[in-house]
Amino acid sequence: ASTREDKAGSAVRKVGKAGVKAVHHAQALDEEYRLTTKAMAVGQGALDQVKVVGAKCGISDKANETGKALHSFNERHKVTRTLGWGVSSAGSALSGLVSRVAAR
Repeated sequence: ASTREDKAGSAVRKVGKAGVKAVHHAQALDEEYRLTTKAMAVGQGALDQVKVVGAKCGISDKANETGKALHSFNERHKVTRTLGWGVSSAGSALSGLVSRVAAR
Protein backbone atom coordinates (compact mmCIF):
# COMPACT_ATOMS: atom_id res chain seq x y z
CA ALA A 1 0.00 0.00 0.00
CA SER A 2 2.90 2.37 0.64
CA THR A 3 3.87 2.31 -3.05
CA ARG A 4 0.49 3.63 -4.16
CA GLU A 5 0.51 7.20 -5.47
CA ASP A 6 -2.89 8.12 -4.04
CA LYS A 7 -4.15 9.30 -0.64
CA ALA A 8 -4.06 5.77 0.78
CA GLY A 9 -0.38 5.41 -0.10
CA SER A 10 0.37 8.81 1.36
CA ALA A 11 -1.47 7.92 4.58
CA VAL A 12 0.41 4.63 4.90
CA ARG A 13 3.76 6.37 4.34
CA LYS A 14 2.94 8.99 6.98
CA VAL A 15 2.01 6.31 9.50
CA GLY A 16 5.22 4.43 8.70
CA LYS A 17 7.36 7.55 9.10
CA ALA A 18 5.68 8.36 12.42
CA GLY A 19 6.32 4.80 13.62
CA VAL A 20 10.00 4.96 12.67
CA LYS A 21 10.33 8.33 14.42
CA ALA A 22 8.70 6.92 17.57
CA VAL A 23 11.05 3.91 17.57
CA HIS A 24 14.09 6.16 17.16
CA HIS A 25 12.91 8.37 20.02
CA ALA A 26 12.35 5.33 22.24
CA GLN A 27 15.83 4.03 21.39
CA ALA A 28 17.38 7.41 22.26
CA LEU A 29 15.57 7.45 25.60
CA ASP A 30 16.70 3.90 26.29
CA GLU A 31 20.31 4.77 25.51
CA GLU A 32 20.20 7.89 27.67
CA TYR A 33 18.49 6.36 30.70
CA ARG A 34 19.43 2.67 30.21
CA LEU A 35 15.79 1.69 30.67
CA THR A 36 16.17 -1.77 29.14
CA THR A 37 19.14 -2.63 31.35
CA LYS A 38 17.36 -1.42 34.48
CA ALA A 39 14.16 -3.25 33.58
CA MET A 40 16.07 -6.47 32.97
CA ALA A 41 17.82 -6.16 36.34
CA VAL A 42 14.53 -5.59 38.13
CA GLY A 43 12.92 -8.47 36.25
CA GLN A 44 15.79 -10.82 37.09
CA GLY A 45 15.56 -9.85 40.78
CA ALA A 46 11.83 -10.51 40.78
CA LEU A 47 12.35 -13.84 39.02
CA ASP A 48 14.94 -14.87 41.61
CA GLN A 49 12.49 -14.06 44.42
CA VAL A 50 9.73 -16.00 42.69
CA LYS A 51 12.01 -19.02 42.40
CA VAL A 52 12.80 -18.91 46.11
CA VAL A 53 9.15 -18.60 47.13
CA GLY A 54 8.11 -21.19 44.56
CA ALA A 55 10.59 -23.72 45.88
CA LYS A 56 9.34 -23.19 49.44
CA CYS A 57 5.66 -23.48 48.54
CA GLY A 58 5.67 -26.01 45.67
CA ILE A 59 4.24 -23.43 43.30
CA SER A 60 5.92 -24.80 40.19
CA ASP A 61 4.00 -28.07 40.49
CA LYS A 62 0.73 -26.18 40.83
CA ALA A 63 1.63 -23.90 37.91
CA ASN A 64 2.42 -26.94 35.78
CA GLU A 65 -0.99 -28.43 36.58
CA THR A 66 -2.66 -25.10 35.77
CA GLY A 67 -0.79 -24.89 32.47
CA LYS A 68 -1.95 -28.37 31.50
CA ALA A 69 -5.53 -27.47 32.39
CA LEU A 70 -5.37 -24.28 30.31
CA HIS A 71 -3.93 -26.18 27.36
CA SER A 72 -6.71 -28.74 27.61
CA PHE A 73 -9.33 -25.97 27.79
CA ASN A 74 -7.85 -24.32 24.71
CA GLU A 75 -7.85 -27.60 22.80
CA ARG A 76 -11.53 -28.21 23.64
CA HIS A 77 -12.79 -24.68 23.00
CA LYS A 78 -10.32 -23.46 20.30
CA VAL A 79 -9.73 -20.18 22.16
CA THR A 80 -6.49 -19.18 20.43
CA ARG A 81 -7.89 -20.00 16.99
CA THR A 82 -10.95 -17.86 17.67
CA LEU A 83 -8.85 -14.98 18.99
CA GLY A 84 -6.58 -15.17 15.95
CA TRP A 85 -9.58 -15.01 13.65
CA GLY A 86 -10.92 -11.99 15.56
CA VAL A 87 -7.62 -10.13 15.36
CA SER A 88 -7.34 -10.90 11.65
CA SER A 89 -10.89 -9.68 11.03
CA ALA A 90 -10.25 -6.47 12.99
CA GLY A 91 -7.08 -5.83 10.99
CA SER A 92 -8.91 -6.31 7.71
CA ALA A 93 -11.69 -3.99 8.81
CA LEU A 94 -9.19 -1.32 9.86
CA SER A 95 -7.36 -1.64 6.55
CA GLY A 96 -10.61 -1.21 4.68
CA LEU A 97 -11.51 1.83 6.76
CA VAL A 98 -8.13 3.47 6.08
CA SER A 99 -8.54 2.82 2.36
CA ARG A 100 -12.03 4.36 2.33
CA VAL A 101 -10.91 7.42 4.31
CA ALA A 102 -7.89 7.92 2.08
CA ALA A 103 -10.03 7.63 -1.05
CA ARG A 104 -12.08 10.68 -0.06
